[in-house]
Amino acid sequence: MDPAEPQDDTIRALAWICLVSAEELFGRVGRNADRPQTKSGLRRQASSDRTKRSDRLAELEARLEAMERRAAQTEALLREHGIGQPVEAERSRRRRASG
Repeated sequence: MDPAEPQDDTIRALAWICLVSAEELFGRVGRNADRPQTKSGLRRQASSDRTKRSDRLAELEARLEAMERRAAQTEALLREHGIGQPVEAERSRRRRASG
């Protein structure tokens, strides 16, 4: 059995005070995990989601930066070895169709 939520403990105490079984009261109000979330609970969850998205965005930005560095290094090596001419140079060497 999972550890009880504080709200579930309150319902157990209330059931004891009212002299009814806790299961009967849980049957009426449901367990904490099954209850609809409040606006404040949804705000906490949204805040947590924003933090997760922010962390994911930072991770993706770092990966993009690393990929851009690798691409620049690869391009420099290719140029150094005379491999891969710029696209503009290839266009200027092409013959145009007469017409």
